[in-house]
Amino acid sequence: MPQDVNEQPKNVAENIDVESQEQAPKKDAPTEKKPGDSDVDKIVEKLQKRIGKEQSEKHSLQDQIEKLTKENEKLKSGASIKELSDKEKAQQAESDKDKTIADLNAQINRMKAITETDAVFKESGLAVGDEILGMVVARDSETTLANAKALIGLVDKVKADARKEALKGSTPRVQKDNGMNSIEKALGLK
Repeated sequence: MPQDVNEQPKNVAENIDVESQEQAPKKDAPTEKKPGDSDVDKIVEKLQKRIGKEQSEKHSLQDQIEKLTKENEKLKSGASIKELSDKEKAQQAESDKDKTIADLNAQINRMKAITETDAVFKESGLAVGDEILGMVVARDSETTLANAKALIGLVDKVKADARKEALKGSTPRVQKDNGMNSIEKALGLK
């Protein structure tokens, strides 16, 4: 079948060459207006349309031939559809593997950040649970450090406020019971 396709453009090209040679003397001839010239003009227009049509068919056939030739070369080179499909599957598996590796690296980095943040809290004298560490640790280390500093600052402020509140008030006074002070009463001296 490809042989018929190859032969057809040659025949079309020969027809075009013959027709263009027939038209060439008509174009070169002096243009004298005769009563039958309008018929000649109509025939020339029809022939030009036919030539244009045949040339477009020729080009489309040549494009098809080129596509089929390329496809044939691919098949001859040993790259079958199954092999191409296997290559695509291998590429998909590779991309899935890369994605899994990236996810695991992200988890490892998060665990390292949680461990480091916990160490920072322990240095500050704070024992913090996993829930708090999960809230404090962010994707980047700068944000995590800022969150840890803010939490340590809050805890220190609460401690200072609690100390102030505990120290606030009046100093207790020694009460005397019938002339005895509490020490004498405790010792049982009187």
